[in-house]
Amino acid sequence: MLSLDYVKEHISEIEFDDMFDRRFTKRFCSFLTIDEAKKLGFNYQCEGKYAPKEWNEENVIAQLESDLNFAIEKAINHRGISSSLMHDVLKSWCIVLENGLEKTDYGWYGDKLIKAIDEYYEFGIYKADEFTESRIEHVKECIVKALYDEGYTIDDFYEDGMLIDLDGIGFAKVKIQKAD
Repeated sequence: MLSLDYVKEHISEIEFDDMFDRRFTKRFCSFLTIDEAKKLGFNYQCEGKYAPKEWNEENVIAQLESDLNFAIEKAINHRGISSSLMHDVLKSWCIVLENGLEKTDYGWYGDKLIKAIDEYYEFGIYKADEFTESRIEHVKECIVKALYDEGYTIDDFYEDGMLIDLDGIGFAKVKIQKAD
């Protein structure tokens, strides 16, 4: 695992999201003192006593697991920008942990990296069925939208429409007709 000082000194090489809100750096700041976080551009106010998390592999992996759960939620709900940003956060943690997983392809809303991390650390939180159901629903939504955009209406029992068999993605059979 990379040292805390190394990550602080090379944060711009590890952080992939420098356009939006620097999600990885925000999470990394929980391992820093308030003064160290200020040096990275974050101005935290704290009432009472604050102590940064201890920089060790166990705590970094715990943060990775927390971020993995959040990334799964975004992926399953087809949150494109959020999924992409969380994919970047996960890649950053992979660089810190030096596990080589940051090279994993993006896949469908980041699912390939999510699955790779889950298997590598044996978290047991990736559920393939949830992703499969999510993909099917998304594909169905895309097909329906594309048909509507082309001026078609869809009715499961329409008498005079064109029959399309979409069994392979969860539709039984639908009939479509060009809208009047």
